[in-house]
Amino acid sequence: MLRATAAVLLLGVTGCTLFLTPPAQPSPPWRVIHILAGSYGQNCRAVHGNTTAQLAQNCEGQPSCAYRIDYTVIGDPAFGCAKDYVAEWRCGDDPTVLRAAAAPEAGFGSIIQLRCD
Repeated sequence: MLRATAAVLLLGVTGCTLFLTPPAQPSPPWRVIHILAGSYGQNCRAVHGNTTAQLAQNCEGQPSCAYRIDYTVIGDPAFGCAKDYVAEWRCGDDPTVLRAAAAPEAGFGSIIQLRCD
């Protein structure tokens, strides 16, 4: 049985070197994103939290997340109005609410960064 701590294994037959790395360690619970709300078009009177499920599907439980806002995926809650995007999250059990926002026309591929790391 191979140990995960082995750094290098040399294969003399093929002349190849195989590098083994230990499995990735999960982030500590206090360093992971917990999505509270994703809102697209509140500046156009759209409902707060209207894209929370999509944001959570992409970012929940990660230490950081680059989320691309795409109206073809999340829909258009206010046709004809240039919509902003606001993400709200917490890091672990910390009660502080963090926010990231993208300016109007966000749905055309703007990227917001959520971080707890």
